[in-house]
Amino acid sequence: MKIALAIFFLLMLSCTHQVPNPPKEERPVLAVQIEIKKEYLETVYSAQENECRVSVTTHFPESVNKDVARLRHNRCNEISIAKMLQEILLKISSAYQGGLPFKSFSMGRLQEYPAFSKQLMAFAANSKNWNDKKGLPIKGHLNNFVTEALNELLPSMWMVKILSPYWKSIKISGVEKVLVDPVAKLPFDCQFWITPLF
Repeated sequence: MKIALAIFFLLMLSCTHQVPNPPKEERPVLAVQIEIKKEYLETVYSAQENECRVSVTTHFPESVNKDVARLRHNRCNEISIAKMLQEILLKISSAYQGGLPFKSFSMGRLQEYPAFSKQLMAFAANSKNWNDKKGLPIKGHLNNFVTEALNELLPSMWMVKILSPYWKSIKISGVEKVLVDPVAKLPFDCQFWITPLF
């Protein structure tokens, strides 16, 4: 009997000294603002952290631009852009059964993503199809050269990871207004669009 009581008290003592596990820290979620602009047939989703603001504009089904969304950012580095874009796309997809209501994503200008701009320059510098004296491709159109180059570089871009929950495979569908550095004779900037591969 004494042994049983001793075991009982030992068990009670161990229970009272157990330290509960601390709650797991949850990833802070950025607040996404939604602004509906009926006069322009568009919806603007935005997030802000300190001075950095990122927005994605989608268009109403009746708009001629219904299949295109536009990414814009101000005073942001690429890490902040990626983080806020992830939250914005999550907010958009929550209203569309986990998908996205557009088929083309305007990313703005490549120069706004310095790492990718440098990669494009390096690609051209090492390409057999680039004339570094004229600052033009040896064969074909400048836009086609840059589109093909960016698709070669695409796997290293953080956009792939951010868009992968919605689009399993993506491509650079086209570029416009390519700029070539007048000194280096290498392409470094352009407007570009991303689309899914179905």
